[in-house]
Amino acid sequence: MILSRRILTAAAAGMLTCVAGAAPAAAAPWPASLIPGLYGVNVHSGKCLAPAGVDDPVAQRDCEIQPAFRWRFVPVSLLGWFHLESEPSGRCLTIAGGGRADGDPVVQAACDDRLSRAWLLRDAPGPGIYVENVNSGKCLTIAGGSVGRDARAVQYRCDGQVSRRWSFRVTPNGPGVVRVNGGRP
Repeated sequence: MILSRRILTAAAAGMLTCVAGAAPAAAAPWPASLIPGLYGVNVHSGKCLAPAGVDDPVAQRDCEIQPAFRWRFVPVSLLGWFHLESEPSGRCLTIAGGGRADGDPVVQAACDDRLSRAWLLRDAPGPGIYVENVNSGKCLTIAGGSVGRDARAVQYRCDGQVSRRWSFRVTPNGPGVVRVNGGRP
């Protein structure tokens, strides 16, 4: 399954679009529950994005095959914005306090309509994609570009550093399945 900005936008509109060469079909609802929980793997460290607790900073940890490491893409606008919702908690990835500064921590909080909880996928140079916060225009990254366990997630300018690139996978070691504009996952 390949999720793209086009499909996420169609999902937000509540309908599916035609898939490569298929005959047009009537629009069908796209419930968010059809978008599976995926593992967010940092391209630089190879570690998975995982929440610690409510309002605690989200960090990277050694990947384990368990629900605590899975995130769902939940469409929230016709502009391709989505929530990254923790599969076990149902809480959304957000910028602590809704801040806009480099280094502001990323936490999980109740999903609502605040822009600090909305994200957008963008092409990145090389492997992986950027996960950009709609409110700040900054990218989900690992503090200091660390490859260490429990390094916290923060937002930082989208400047090509590999610690700002992500791959979303069905299994932690599987191939990436989320692409933007036909780029590499």
